[in-house]
Amino acid sequence: MRQDVLKFRQHDEGLCGLYTIVNALSALFPEHMTHVKGAVLVSRLAEAVPGDMRSVIQEGTDREQMDVMLEAARAWTDEQGWPGWTCRPMHPVHGEHAHKLWDAVCSALHGGAGKKKRGRRIESLPHLPHGQNAIALIGFGDYHHESTFYEPHWTCVERVTERMLFLRDSDEYTRIPRAETGIRPEDGWEIEDCYILRR
Repeated sequence: MRQDVLKFRQHDEGLCGLYTIVNALSALFPEHMTHVKGAVLVSRLAEAVPGDMRSVIQEGTDREQMDVMLEAARAWTDEQGWPGWTCRPMHPVHGEHAHKLWDAVCSALHGGAGKKKRGRRIESLPHLPHGQNAIALIGFGDYHHESTFYEPHWTCVERVTERMLFLRDSDEYTRIPRAETGIRPEDGWEIEDCYILRR
């Protein structure tokens, strides 16, 4: 029987990086994650993140801080006896096209063997019985114009289709059109960071 997948919501601005890691591990290991374990992991990540927590709440976390927290998360899951998992950076390169990156993320989420339609991978392989086998952690920067909806944020991308990104988010985002994202100098919600977590 499939376990319910818990979703954790941030309580302060700037903590989306911590909660993104917890939500990613909850999606990959629903049989191990509980509300209590999620809260303990958030505390462990807060202890590990370099810098003052007040500045993290105000400014969020950057890639270097995320690297440290991911290692802390791995140490914590090892202590808990959870199955192993990998984390592979797939950070975008300035001038790369977002469409190409999302196709690569889609392929990575589905083990490189998704169903094809007109040469593009758009559908997922069946999930493992316990939940997902891979998830993407994405760090978004600013939008290219003033926006009241898009702001710098870390989130999980669970599924990529030809047009949409489906998110497991600690705030209010649920899905966004791929066309509204970009890698500078492209317009859109700036894609700054990308990690693929796989169990």
